[in-house]
Amino acid sequence: MPELPEVETVVRQLLHCGRMLNNPITGVKIFRPQRWINYPADKIAIRLMGHVFKNITRRAKFIILSLDDEAELIIHLRMTGKLMCQATPIDDDPYIREIIYFQDGSQLLFKDTRTLGRLYFKEPGEKLPVLDRLGVEPLSFQFTREKLQALLYHCNLEMKSFLMDQSKIAGIGNIYASEILFLCQIHPQRNTRSITAEELNRLHEIIPEILNRSIKFKGTTIADFRNAENQSGEFQKYLQVYGNHGESCPICQTEIQRIVQKQRSTFFCPNCQK
Repeated sequence: MPELPEVETVVRQLLHCGRMLNNPITGVKIFRPQRWINYPADKIAIRLMGHVFKNITRRAKFIILSLDDEAELIIHLRMTGKLMCQATPIDDDPYIREIIYFQDGSQLLFKDTRTLGRLYFKEPGEKLPVLDRLGVEPLSFQFTREKLQALLYHCNLEMKSFLMDQSKIAGIGNIYASEILFLCQIHPQRNTRSITAEELNRLHEIIPEILNRSIKFKGTTIADFRNAENQSGEFQKYLQVYGNHGESCPICQTEIQRIVQKQRSTFFCPNCQK
């Protein structure tokens, strides 16, 4: 957490707020310099000064702030990161880790309770391995049935692990992997090479469908996620299996089970997902 829908929600809200773009940067305050992975934290304020953000996009679970000189500030929220743009300064908050100040007096705040978030800065034309190794975007035109088929049949993974492998499909995490497999009636421990043509079609349909549905409800909040408007998501109200261990399957009433795969909880119906 957060996964693709939560990050996409934050990106859309930052764009909608109207203060982020074409607003000259007048200062940067950094409280946790060790969170800057590939760029010296003590130089970032000088590098950003006077520039403006021209666009805000998403790649997998990363937020990309594009500058007017084609450099990019990349933010990975991870477990407890929150990114918010405030029209006026807020009261002291012990969980604020970075602040970007704009000419009109507004601020971009990066809050992170557990300080697990990461920040990167990419100069124009520079390669950033953390982005370069990402797989296909499931909401893009590149996510075709043929692409999904090739990904499935050229690896040898359990289906849950496949969906969470960011080098295959970018942005799906633990919550949506369980939900996708339930709606496709595929057992999470099935091998990728065992997927039938009918199941392939269903996966290709359900993956973007479930992600877009969650975006519509501004993501899922299980514990920590808050969007750019400091609100919880609402899609947790519509989860079919995730977190519902011991409850009845909404389709067949069989008790939902929980197993552990690669140290992550997986939820499924043993009757619907044989």
